[in-house]
Amino acid sequence: MNDTLIAWANDTRNLWWGCSEVNAQCDECYARVFDKRLGGNHWVARGPRLYQPGVWKALEKAQKLAASQGTLRTQFVQSMGDIFERSLPLVDRKGMPVPDLTTGDLRNRFFSEIVPNSPNLIFLLLTKRPQNIEYMVPSAWLSQPPANVWYGCSVGCGNAKLDQNNIDALLSVPGKHFLSAEPLLAPLTADI
Repeated sequence: MNDTLIAWANDTRNLWWGCSEVNAQCDECYARVFDKRLGGNHWVARGPRLYQPGVWKALEKAQKLAASQGTLRTQFVQSMGDIFERSLPLVDRKGMPVPDLTTGDLRNRFFSEIVPNSPNLIFLLLTKRPQNIEYMVPSAWLSQPPANVWYGCSVGCGNAKLDQNNIDALLSVPGKHFLSAEPLLAPLTADI
């Protein structure tokens, strides 16, 4: 059973909701539109992001299910944000600040607690900021990447130089990689 209609993932898991625009692909961001439709305003540069406290139990449940079935489950992490965005403050569903907790704290907890303890989950970390990956993952991952983490970046925004720079940045990080071209706004001509 999957909790998402995304063909390339079994589940979507969000540590927080929100992001800020970085390139032309952001013009077509479904997550920003969805957030706004629900009355949110978490797509503001340097603005607070909406904390999703239930994610930790959902990830634990997904790991237990996959382990009991002897399978692997793909987890698209941050379908409603970017895990490699800078650290920002958090708010709860009522818009009140979450004290002493930032998106950076959530990212670090995810990297240090969830990833190593979830061998049956494949974490798909899609970003429009691949240049930030090597600065935000645990340093040990740069010499020994976790087998259950795949790094991806969005391409195809119509800017060949940006696509190439993002692909180069992505491939400079050791580990497994993938590209997302949704939506593909122009031919992809990058060297891979």
